[in-house]
Amino acid sequence: MESKKTTLALIIYIVIAIVVILGLYKQIGGVPGITKKEKPVIPLDEPIVVGEYETTIRKLFEAADEDYACAKYVKVEADYSYSNRDSSESNSGTRKYWDNKESKDGIIIFERYYKDVDNIIEVYSGDFEKEVDTNTNSVSLSSEDTSSKLKFCRYFITENGKTSEYFTYEGDESLETLINFDSVIPTELDNVDISTCTHGDEGVYYLDVTLSGNTKFIGMPLVKNCDGKSDVEKATYSFCLNNNKLEDIYITGSYDTHEVGTVDTKHRSRNIIVDIAFTKISYDETEFPDLSEVRSDNKLIDDMLISKSEFVVSEEIGNPANCDDEFMLKAEEMWQKLYELPEDNRNSVKNVEKSLSSIARDNGYYSVESSYALQKNEHGIVRFTVYNSDYKAEGHILVPFVCSEDNIDYGTAFSISINDKVEITPDGRIHFHHKIDGDHNTEYLYMLGDDAQLELICDAYYEKHVANLASRPQLLDKFPEEDRAELKKIAKNYKYSHMCEVKRYHLYREDETYYVLYINREGDTIEEIKKLCSVENIELVTEEKFDNVANYYYRKVPLVLWVKNSGE
Repeated sequence: MESKKTTLALIIYIVIAIVVILGLYKQIGGVPGITKKEKPVIPLDEPIVVGEYETTIRKLFEAADEDYACAKYVKVEADYSYSNRDSSESNSGTRKYWDNKESKDGIIIFERYYKDVDNIIEVYSGDFEKEVDTNTNSVSLSSEDTSSKLKFCRYFITENGKTSEYFTYEGDESLETLINFDSVIPTELDNVDISTCTHGDEGVYYLDVTLSGNTKFIGMPLVKNCDGKSDVEKATYSFCLNNNKLEDIYITGSYDTHEVGTVDTKHRSRNIIVDIAFTKISYDETEFPDLSEVRSDNKLIDDMLISKSEFVVSEEIGNPANCDDEFMLKAEEMWQKLYELPEDNRNSVKNVEKSLSSIARDNGYYSVESSYALQKNEHGIVRFTVYNSDYKAEGHILVPFVCSEDNIDYGTAFSISINDKVEITPDGRIHFHHKIDGDHNTEYLYMLGDDAQLELICDAYYEKHVANLASRPQLLDKFPEEDRAELKKIAKNYKYSHMCEVKRYHLYREDETYYVLYINREGDTIEEIKKLCSVENIELVTEEKFDNVANYYYRKVPLVLWVKNSGE
């Protein structure tokens, strides 16, 4: 009996020892030299229980992707916001060298109508505004504020397996911003950092899943003109657990630097926010919208645009902005090659587009596409846009036309670099902005006449710092010879000429030249400056006075639409 007790006590002792050792093993993470093997926990497939609902992160994303892909109708809205600030000041904080701000805000609406793989309509529409506040005067921060706007629609239409595309816009085309909504729901999540947050109220529960780490992957849907894309840090997907539906995606990112140099301190910050909401997803058959193209009611113009009638190209090509950069020279060469082709290769809009595309590839470009704009009294312009291999526009070749009762007359073609800006108004005006550099710019205002030719009615030259006219005499060549001596007096004798801006306008219909002086020193007047500098022979006026003179030339009216020409 005693032996049995001893044996039992020994077993109990051994069991207790094993329990203690296992406890220590668990506490310290194992015994040296022995590998601890545990089944890894996969966050994507770990059950998440909220209230009476249970799911996994992977299942939520798979369901959202399937919902989106199988829907007959999808509507998605995205709010986009970007800001950038770049400044520099002395280390003492007493002097600012520059303080530049830029912001872009807008909304993108995407609608997809799906019948089958051969019949799909996708519509992107947007409304954007960009503001730039540039302060670069190292002595006294003179400000140049600019703003631009854009309203646009881009249509991708597949009918019976044949795909076409066209684009309409009003405003600054360069602001077009697109998101690839087909890729906003990720399908591969294994290499992405994931965190979650649950919340709910009154029986409605939500799970927010934040993806970070692989920022390139997160920013991939931001495909065109999404400033700040490189700064994207994370995206939060908000799911309603009551129905396992994805409702919102919130993409954010920022960048901040603070550099202290020997004499100055530089700051730079960027921020981007993209808020995407899935407004409607329907599995019911949806009627396709009527998306007839924007064309003239005039059958002559309509037939010309869809290549059912003749299109005539001029032998010569001009340049209304009076410059000779690389694109202008290549455009002239391409147009000459086009004119040398047989007439059958250049007698319709589509034939010109195809022939120019072939010629463009021989000149280092990739393709050419056509669009058009219509003005008053059946005036209009056909535009051929030249793209590089990255599908970025390099410039345009434009052909003006005027429709009479039974005929279309065509004017001399002209080219415009993508670095220049052209604005067309319904009343026949065509306004060109040619940027020389940050301090010097030119403008040309033309009117499209009844003979389909451009008539120059006003041109302007802009000099940001009047003092430059004294230190760089070659700049005076931009001004009429009879006015150069007077302008040089202002540049030399006016104490604050380095803070002044001057713009020279010549109104051709009146054959008058005006100089608008922008004075950045409070209290000074045009009369005082003219007296100080003994200026008598030039028409030096205030901005307000010139506005009254030039109202006919520069009155604000809506811009016409450029329309993608997808007609055959």
